[in-house]
This record gives sequence, C-alpha cells and structure tokens, in this order.
Amino acid sequence: MRVSNSSTSKCDCQPTYYDDQLGNELCLKCHYSCLECSNSSACTTCDSATNHRAILSVSTLCSCMLGYYDDGTHALCKPCILGCLTCTNSTDCISCNGTDYRVANLVSKLCECKSGYYSDEINSKCLQCPYDCWSCNSTSTCTSCNTTYFRIINASTFRCSCEDGYYDDATHMLCLNCHYSCQTCTSPGSCITCSSANHRTPGTTTCLCSTGYYDDGSSSACQPCSAACLTCNGTANNCTSCEPDYNRVGSNCDCETSYFSVLGVSVCSKCQYTCQTCTSGSSCVQCNATKFRQKLLGGAYCTCLNKYYDDGLENELCLPCLHSCSLCDRASNCTSCNSSMHRVSAAGGQCVCDVKYYDDGINELCLACHFSCSTCTTQYCDVCDATMHRQTNATSKLCDCSTGYYSYNNQEKCLLCNPSCETCSNGLSCNTCIHSNFRMLISGANALGVVNPYCPCFDRYYPSTPVVCAPCHYTCFLCGGPSNTSCTYCNATSHR
Repeated sequence: MRVSNSSTSKCDCQPTYYDDQLGNELCLKCHYSCLECSNSSACTTCDSATNHRAILSVSTLCSCMLGYYDDGTHALCKPCILGCLTCTNSTDCISCNGTDYRVANLVSKLCECKSGYYSDEINSKCLQCPYDCWSCNSTSTCTSCNTTYFRIINASTFRCSCEDGYYDDATHMLCLNCHYSCQTCTSPGSCITCSSANHRTPGTTTCLCSTGYYDDGSSSACQPCSAACLTCNGTANNCTSCEPDYNRVGSNCDCETSYFSVLGVSVCSKCQYTCQTCTSGSSCVQCNATKFRQKLLGGAYCTCLNKYYDDGLENELCLPCLHSCSLCDRASNCTSCNSSMHRVSAAGGQCVCDVKYYDDGINELCLACHFSCSTCTTQYCDVCDATMHRQTNATSKLCDCSTGYYSYNNQEKCLLCNPSCETCSNGLSCNTCIHSNFRMLISGANALGVVNPYCPCFDRYYPSTPVVCAPCHYTCFLCGGPSNTSCTYCNATSHR
C-alpha cells in the first residue's frame, strides 16, 4: 500500500491510506470519504473532481458537494434528484437551489419550481411563468391565479384574466382598478363593458347610471332614486326629473297641487275634487279662492262661496248663481234670499225685489224705487197709488201729487193742501187758487211772514164751505159767515 516518493526518498502510503506513525509498514485505510488522511477520521484532501467531495469547516471528513449525497459506503458521492441543492438520498431533498427558482416541498421532499415558475424538463430549469400566472405548466398555460391580485382563470385562453372592475397593464400580475363605474376596462377611464346588474349603461368613457338610479361617486352599483324620481343626482331625493305619470313636480318630486302621497305608493292620488291641497282623499287642507271655494270650520271639504254653486260634475270651479240669489243649487234656482238686499223668495226658486224696490239686472242689492212710486221695475214708476193721492206724470214718469195735495219729506203719501188752495207746495201757503170757487191768490207775506198765504174769498164773498166761497147778502159790503147775512162790514157810501 506504499509507493515511492522521489522527493523524500520514502515509501508513502497510497491515496485513501495513511501511516499510523507507529512503525508499522502496513498503511491503514482512510475513511471512505477521504482522498488522503492523517488518521481514520481526519481527511487532509478530498476528491472534488471525481467523487464530488470537499472538507467543510464543520467537519474533518470529506462531505459531498452541493447537489450530491453520501450513501454511507462509497467514496463517490451520488447526484441528488434534479433541482436539489442538498439531499439525503436519490429521492429526498433537504434544500433546493434558489438560483434555479426552486423550493422544497416538505411533503414530497422534492425541489419544485417556486410559484410563478414552471419546470423545463428539456433544459432542467425552472422558467418564469407569464406575468399573469400564479402557477403554470408552460409559457402559455396558467394552472392557477392569484386571487389577491384580482386574477381568475379564463376558461377559453387558460390565462389569468383580471376580474371585473380591474384591468391588465400587460406587465404586472396585480390587476389595476378600473374606474369604479366600469365592469371591464382597458384603462382607468376607458370602460369596455358595463354591468346591467349594477344598473349601468355605456357612456363616452365611463358607465352611466340607468334611469331611476344615481351615481354616489364611489360604488360600482348605481343606487336607486327615490320612488318619486324619474332621474336624480347625488342623492336619492335630489330629483332632476319626475315620473311623468306619477303626478309629481319639483326637485323633490312632491305631489302636484290637488294630489296627495300615499305611503309606499309612487303615484300621487287625486285629492277630492273640491280641494286645492290635501293630505288624504277625505279631507282638504287648502281651498282655492280663485275657484270660489272656502273651508268652513269643522268641514272636511271645500264648499262653494255664497252666490256660487257646485255643478255636481266634480269640477273644482264653482259656478255663479243668478245675481239675485244669496245661495243656489243651480244657476237659476235660489235656495236662499238675502233680506238685507231687499230680496224675498218667490215661486220657481227666484229671489225677487221687495215692494218699492227694483232689480237692475246686475247686482243682488235691489235699488229703491223713487219715493213717489207705488211700484217700479226701473228708476221710473210703473204704478201710482191713488190712495196716496198720486197720479202719473207722463213726462217725468214719476208719480206727482194729485191736485190739492203736496209732497212732504220724500214720502209716498201726499198731504192735503189748505182747502182754499188749488195747488200748494206745503201746508202753509197756496201756489194757485180756483177762481170758480171765487178765491184769489194774495201776493206777499202775511203778518206771520208766510208768503202766498191761503186763497181768501173774493170781496163780498164768504167761505160757505172750506173750499167754495158764496156771495154775501146784498146788504153786506163784507161778510164772514157762517151765513151770507153775517156782515162784517157795511158800505157807508151806500148809507149802510
């Protein structure tokens, strides 16, 4: 087991043997892992080229180099399975070569390509998967996708496509957010498709909300407008238009005038026809004065104002009664007459003017006839009352006092003049006298200051009646009655 060493002129032990330095000629066998050694457990050199061994700092033996394992018997280290950095046998890897993008599988004890890489069996290398794959078996086929990066398998292409709402920048595994309104997109502000389930429809670059929904500025799903709105903006109650058949108006799509809202019902219901506004179908809140309606204390509905009536055809507008009526149930059928307007009820549902009043054809108030009239239909008299000593004046069309009577204090009844008068304007003096009654008018004032006092008898006449004068007895120059012989003055020139 020895060989000649020409440089030392000694017989050295052959490789894999050592000299025990005890004078023994026989060289002892090194540990099987050593190429050369100083004793059975201390290698001094290792065969790296053939046996793939090297001394490690933590050992005095020749350990197998990376990628090889020691079978416990032979000097030659055996190769680990493909991909192993260290192993215990031909099937069980302990560690893997990180530069080959491999990681140990603790179950199979193999070095598999780490996530994002696949095994190229031809070149015995792990090659990187396409950027979109979490795992793959080729450069064109993904076997799993990273859902935390918003990727899912596309059953048609077997690649990891971006989930709805995300887009692929063709570089990174992480899918980037589309505009929140998009279902799919090619960039943040360029939608390709819109989700009908989210009530979205295509716009120029983004997805708009369908009619009846609004965009809250952050959610992918459009939010429903208030039931009253056809369209709205920003909030459910900020209506920009109202359902045309819901009887609603305004920015809140409130019920139109004369309509009311029922809880849970979108369409506004019509108020009872007499109401201007209401909160239910059985009670008015306001009445429309321009429709001649009023709400009486304690009343549920709006009734017609006095002098107006409801035509019974469910019209809010009350129609005017005949001008003469205070109340009516039809245009010309009065149900009440106003006595303060000098009206009284008459047959046929009429309110006629009281006696000595007439209807001007316009106003409820009857106008007073001229005081001289017994009846009138205009400002002129129709009938004069003879018992009031009145007679018709064809020119003035009023009722003048009969001869011998005068009008006093605008009363219909004429008062009797002094019996001596033919006509008079008061009870103190005459205007004219009746000559056939032997009476004459004296001008000027009497002792009491009365102008045109009564009509005295002619000279040598006396009042045989309050009206007619009779001649005195021939013997009298003047006489005063009661008989013609009752002389009051005698004529001396006639020797009386």
